[in-house]
Amino acid sequence: MLNEGPDRINELPDEILLEITKGLSPGDLTAFSSTCYNLRRVTTEQREAQRRLQSAICRQLHSRLRAWQT
Repeated sequence: MLNEGPDRINELPDEILLEITKGLSPGDLTAFSSTCYNLRRVTTEQREAQRRLQSAICRQLHSRLRAWQT
């Protein structure tokens, strides 16, 4: 999705991002974080898209952890 343009991600409401990231695993988050870290030359829009995606993934993982602990 980042290849299609970060503005597409940045325009999505948080609810949609949460829906998109529902199926992602902790391993997906690790891979995504590594990819973001390794990008050296990114635009402000790409950084914002990465931040929003990572935030949505983290919220999904925290939600699953809370559900698992109850």
